Amino acid sequence: MSREIGTLAKLKTGLKAKVRAIPSASAGTYLDIHVATLERTRLERELKAVNERKNRLEKVIEALQNKIDRMDTARLGGNGRKAQRRVDAGIKRPVKTIVQDY
Repeated sequence: MSREIGTLAKLKTGLKAKVRAIPSASAGTYLDIHVATLERTRLERELKAVNERKNRLEKVIEALQNKIDRMDTARLGGNGRKAQRRVDAGIKRPVKTIVQDY
């Protein structure tokens, strides 16, 4: 019976002294590691979302460019080269001049 009491006494002193597995000085380090891990995970998800949005926008831009090219080609009656030159130059339609002598 005296052994049990001696063991209990040792446990109580351990609890009173607050003996723990993690030293109190490095407890902040574990918190910093946890916070940094959460931040890294959040940023990885954000990067994935940004890349998906970028891909969607590129597809929409490409589709719009194809539509513009088709419309410009149809407007000129099938001659795509002139249409491309006008798009590059920023001219919508060639200017026609009429000479009028009175």
